[in-house]
Amino acid sequence: MEFSKKIKEIIQDEIKNFSIEQLKNKKNKKEDKSKKKSPSKYDKLKSSIDLDNTIFYGGGSPDDYSKVQSRFIKESEEISTSQSDNPSITQTEVDQFEKDFRQKVTPLVRFSENEDGNINFELYNGESGVEAKVSGVIPLKSDNKISWSFSLQNGSYVDSNSEITEEFVTIISNLYYFYDAWKRDWTEKLTEIPSADLGSTSTM
Repeated sequence: MEFSKKIKEIIQDEIKNFSIEQLKNKKNKKEDKSKKKSPSKYDKLKSSIDLDNTIFYGGGSPDDYSKVQSRFIKESEEISTSQSDNPSITQTEVDQFEKDFRQKVTPLVRFSENEDGNINFELYNGESGVEAKVSGVIPLKSDNKISWSFSLQNGSYVDSNSEITEEFVTIISNLYYFYDAWKRDWTEKLTEIPSADLGSTSTM
């Protein structure tokens, strides 16, 4: 009887110990789950940073986003610059202008030239309006000359050291009428305004 009682006590102790271990294991598991459900301050901060990056920086870091933005701004500026380039004149238009000037003003003209040796015909269409410029020199007798310039915005100007002769008056008169037609023509080309609206009836 004593032996049976002793065995019974041992079994009961084992069962008790086993139950205690089970309870400890369950408690540890609960603590582990609790830790997973409650992220640390670092995890919260990291999650917050990831969320900010996703919302504000396209999923990348602020540095990566800054690089992308810089490239985008640069490309936008290049596109904007390209789109805002001044209008250009064709060689056909330059040749026609030269031909008309020599026929209707004087064949002796020397046009101002650019670095390429072509007639320096400047065009502009922007915030300050439209502009076209061209100039040159007309040699006269006795080393005299007439320097002239055409501008849509500033008008036509001449400068001369010549006496007032019949030749001088004829050239000045030709310049006046030629400029009037030139202004109408290039204002229409640069603004697409019908020439009739410009209030001039003379022709080149």
